[in-house]
Amino acid sequence: MKGYASRILYVDLSKGSIRQEAFDESLARNYVGGAGFAAYLLYRSIEPRVDAFEAGNAIVYATGPLSGTVIPGSCKFCIMAKSPLSGFLGETYASGDWAPELKYAGFDALVVSGASEKPVYLWIEDGKAEIRDASRFWGLKTYELWEPLLKDVGDPQAKVLSIGPGGERLVRYASILNFKRAAGRTGIGAVMGSKRLKAIVVRGTKDVEVADFDACVRIAKEALRRIIEEKAGLGTIQHGTTNGPIGINARGLLGTRNWQEEVFEGAELISGSEMVRRGLRIADKACFSCPLRCSKLHAVRDGPYSGYSTEGPEYESLYALGSICGNSNVESLIAADRLCDEYGIDTISTGLTIAFAMELYQRGILSSKDLDGLELSWGNHGAEIELIRRIGERKGIGDLLAEGSKRAAEKLGGEAPKYAMHVKGVEIPGHSPRGVKTCALGYSISPRGAIHTDPASAMFDYDDPYPRDQYRGKGIRVYREQPGSGKTFRNFLGLCGNCLGLVGDPGWGLKAVQRLMAVVTGLKFSEEELSAVAYRTYTLMRCFNVREGATRKNDWLPERFLKEPIPSGPNKGVIVSEEGLKMMIDEYYEAAGWDLETGIPREETLKLLGLGWVADDLKKYVSLQP
Repeated sequence: MKGYASRILYVDLSKGSIRQEAFDESLARNYVGGAGFAAYLLYRSIEPRVDAFEAGNAIVYATGPLSGTVIPGSCKFCIMAKSPLSGFLGETYASGDWAPELKYAGFDALVVSGASEKPVYLWIEDGKAEIRDASRFWGLKTYELWEPLLKDVGDPQAKVLSIGPGGERLVRYASILNFKRAAGRTGIGAVMGSKRLKAIVVRGTKDVEVADFDACVRIAKEALRRIIEEKAGLGTIQHGTTNGPIGINARGLLGTRNWQEEVFEGAELISGSEMVRRGLRIADKACFSCPLRCSKLHAVRDGPYSGYSTEGPEYESLYALGSICGNSNVESLIAADRLCDEYGIDTISTGLTIAFAMELYQRGILSSKDLDGLELSWGNHGAEIELIRRIGERKGIGDLLAEGSKRAAEKLGGEAPKYAMHVKGVEIPGHSPRGVKTCALGYSISPRGAIHTDPASAMFDYDDPYPRDQYRGKGIRVYREQPGSGKTFRNFLGLCGNCLGLVGDPGWGLKAVQRLMAVVTGLKFSEEELSAVAYRTYTLMRCFNVREGATRKNDWLPERFLKEPIPSGPNKGVIVSEEGLKMMIDEYYEAAGWDLETGIPREETLKLLGLGWVADDLKKYVSLQP
């Protein structure tokens, strides 16, 4: 097939075995690639109820059909495993250049199962793979690892995907670094650590053949024309996502001090504009096949954080390490972002877990003595930096906080769970569920917890023509619009969201997907067929969680968003009504064909989506409604 390598690589670290399998058009038609491939392969690859850190868990790394082509932004890839943070489906994404290299090496996806007795890394090169000893690399931080690893494979052009000490020490929200681009969410870096898998190094020289090369070139040229003549993506080119704190704070929706507030007095001080003004911006960086160069490199040249540099921080990190911790010292945020990447831990979960501890300190639930002498007052950036180190090394209080806010709260007991801001154990990202009701719904029903890039939570209704406090109709709307939203098929195609407006039709949508699939793969899809792919995959993810014991009770928000109105700012008094949230969930379940009482997809729904085989499997564990 055009656009695909048409092969999947399987590695069993327990047995030390490697095999390849070809796949045909039926897999591409049913799941397209990326998130679709990953969901299908993960469901097929693990037995239910295994612990995330057991050898029986598997990790799937999946590219999309656009990966490695000239289509701008064709660099994103999906990683899935059972999450050690939620106990349910874990899913994370990164851009960079690793996904195209895997395609050039001859594979669309990689499935890693089992666990090695000693540290290892995978070396994949032009259709071949081998398991190599990584004992001498174990313990290295990510930035220390790349050069010696490339020397070991003897090819400086190879691409590295690796974990840091956080993953090795099983920090439950450990990330995976594609050089300096992080696949951060849901803790799959810790799953790599449990398998003693330090890195996956890839080198490929094969071509990705497309169905209509000239059309692909025209799409790329049109994107460049729009950038040059129409100034498309200008804000992204100038600042990436780093000015997010200013815009979202102006709306009164910037999570602050563990979501006690949604207006941060220091928002402008942690923005990209401020970093430029203070001379901290040193360069722009582009991922593979991208003209936007949205990734911004920053460095601190003086003061207590002198010498720290990082590719970032992005908006979510500025929120999670900044406003949510009451921290407006932007130099410390550059240092914190770098430290999180060195240790290989997710900036969002790290920041929210620290903010959780800060609120416990504020309320007298934890004392300085409990915190190894740290004074975790809001905005204490020195204590925040030190706590990141202790989490990455699992030292002292860092060992408890490395479990994530949900588990840490449960171990502390008492009132502590009230202050853990998570859904399904996954900490809340920087988009307000109180102010953005589609986020409230999406965070609640997402298979992987509170994730802002989940297709159901990504339709941010900041400028919704519907009244913001209206609930009726939003569950149906989210369901109906989900397949055509940019966040859905970018996860299948392997396309960065920042490039959606450059390569799609105005407003994006299924017609853009049809066009891209046709010119890259030659496969023709109707809009109905593409919608079925989206619903099939999302329902399959839901079924993965059902097999793990999830029901409707897991689809809910922290009490704070339901009982504490926003205290000040443009959205003062706004809250998520419990009845309103229930209404949206009911509407979504009904539209999706999921049972209203349990949230379990009905048997007829599964059969309609071509998931009859899943229905047969689920009957071993739950009762399906007809």
